[in-house]
Amino acid sequence: MIYPRSVFDKHQYNTRYKISADFALTLELCGDSNYHFVYKDYTICNFNHTGLSGTQIDKPFQTEKARLVFKNFGLKTWFRYRFHKLKHRDNPRA
Repeated sequence: MIYPRSVFDKHQYNTRYKISADFALTLELCGDSNYHFVYKDYTICNFNHTGLSGTQIDKPFQTEKARLVFKNFGLKTWFRYRFHKLKHRDNPRA
């Protein structure tokens, strides 16, 4: 994700989320009508999933993720999220 500077005039990373602060910020921006996302098919970097965020779970973020989904996407998306979580109970990252 590449954010314009204006994002950080209004929003900031939640440092309670040691691993998923960027994900939480993206959820927050989805709920802010001043921003929209545009997909660009560019490769900016390549990475693998062996780093901290790929090998550990951010427990505070996982605890609050459903609330963040509800707050920023509404009831319909929250229900879809909860249904998905029930289907994939064995995978805490799903």
